[in-house]
Amino acid sequence: MDISEKLSTFERKSNNRFELAAKFINSVKQAEIIALQENPKQGRDFLKKLGSNFQILNQKLVFDYKNPFKMLADAEPRRRRSEAENSSCINWR
Repeated sequence: MDISEKLSTFERKSNNRFELAAKFINSVKQAEIIALQENPKQGRDFLKKLGSNFQILNQKLVFDYKNPFKMLADAEPRRRRSEAENSSCINWR
């Protein structure tokens, strides 16, 4: 009985373990769709989800990313730098 309860608990938890990652990927996919629609309210709401401390510097919008978007933003410059250093290198990430 104890083992079957543990098994059912594990099965319920295993269904939800990728839920946060799936939500993150779907929200990243929505960024382009929201930008192309040119709907200011949706754009504002999406930016609030991305970060905080919004400023305009040199005619560009800059802000502090929230996690997990911060990890994605931090990875982007490294990818560009490695491509510039070795253009024949394939990025497998």
